[in-house]
Amino acid sequence: MNMHLHSLTVNELFIPGCSQWDVELLEELFCERDVKQILSISLSNSCCDDVRVWHFDKKGRYLVKSGYRLAINLTGNSRPMGNQHWSNLWSLNIPPKVQHFVWRICRDCLPTRDNLTRRHIQVEICCVICRNHIENCWHLFVDCQFAQECMTAIGVDSYVKEWARTAESFEELMVKCLAHKDKGPISKFVMMLWSIWRQMNEILWNNAKKSLVGTVRIAECVLKEWLKFKCRNEAESATTIDRNMVQWTKPSNTWMKCNVDAAICCKKNATGIGMIIRDDVGVFVVARTFWVQGIYEVREAEALGVREALSWIRSLRLSKVVIETDAKYVVDGLLSSVMGDSEFDTILYECRKLLQGEPDLSVGFVRRGGNKVAHRLAKESFSFDSPFVWSDPPPCIVKLILDDVSY
Repeated sequence: MNMHLHSLTVNELFIPGCSQWDVELLEELFCERDVKQILSISLSNSCCDDVRVWHFDKKGRYLVKSGYRLAINLTGNSRPMGNQHWSNLWSLNIPPKVQHFVWRICRDCLPTRDNLTRRHIQVEICCVICRNHIENCWHLFVDCQFAQECMTAIGVDSYVKEWARTAESFEELMVKCLAHKDKGPISKFVMMLWSIWRQMNEILWNNAKKSLVGTVRIAECVLKEWLKFKCRNEAESATTIDRNMVQWTKPSNTWMKCNVDAAICCKKNATGIGMIIRDDVGVFVVARTFWVQGIYEVREAEALGVREALSWIRSLRLSKVVIETDAKYVVDGLLSSVMGDSEFDTILYECRKLLQGEPDLSVGFVRRGGNKVAHRLAKESFSFDSPFVWSDPPPCIVKLILDDVSY
């Protein structure tokens, strides 16, 4: 290792006068692996003073919650339920109330008698249904004879036995359940969990009699009615969707519209931006593409695109221009009065400054379907010099432009 490294600061690795890495210097000082890692770090163009930023929070500010989560991850004491398991739960085709019920089970906040006792609430400890064992999630939904009979009745008993065989807690059982490839048995199982809990409460609060048939029927009927309602609701929504909602629309008379989007190319270790300006009848005016070294986070890349579009439009001395992006969080961030310390917030701050004193410039949101041309330009930007200005539409977007004005 070059001994000169010890006295270098990071800014000395930049090309003088601009926010770009000095590749030749990096290759001289670091090994190939480290050079690739350094070049993947995107550099800010802002001139703000340096501040300490907490990387593990979107606003760049330290919160005890984010610190706790980081500590849990670093020590390996995280809960068995990971992001993918939660995604599997929320994607199940079951009523939302049942999803929430399962979430409460996995978070160990279901008020079983065992949980209530551990929270110093004086209640009987035995199971309401069988009166033989301590009432906790494992007993209530796995070991209790009534639960086993319910699972057998709906044909998932073999699955439950397999999931329970190596699980050390009910949360681990749920992890194995939600990781199962076949969604059918999972849906039946969690519906039965909810129905057993409902039956237990009917016995406890309404003096109802234990009913295997009733518990199974309620689980099946509620799921069937939910699927029927969802199917009908989706069919009605499909017939009422206005196609123009997902297509590019012409701006108001005498106005122009600038669509902008960002793309990331991992192979080239770069972030690309594409933008196109069209007039009030949809005719191409001008387009611009460019790419920068380093891989930005998605929200930073989208905000960078809006900032560059604003700067470009001002340099062209254009007025009456609305900028559209398909990144709603960028538009929401521009409207928000809350500022953070992250790079994303810094870029938004620069966007606000560019919008000041420009009543004929605005930024709005459009769905992805209305931003297809800018999206294609961003994807193609890595194939051109940076920056590149198009006075005539490039071949890759001609058909898309025609499609936009044909609706």
